[in-house]
Amino acid sequence: MKHLCIYTKDPQFATVLNILKNHAIAVSIHINRTRFKISTDHPMYSYLALICKDISHETDHALGV
Repeated sequence: MKHLCIYTKDPQFATVLNILKNHAIAVSIHINRTRFKISTDHPMYSYLALICKDISHETDHALGV
């Protein structure tokens, strides 16, 4: 599993949200970004990994650190 995010001001934001909704991927929506976990085996992983930021290394997702 990878923890990815898309920032609200990203031009691809609406596209990513539609993909997440269509593939029933659970999201955590915040003011600045939307976070989600996705398996590296998921058919949309490669596409989303190119657009979204990998935040798997963060220890406190609320603070972004």
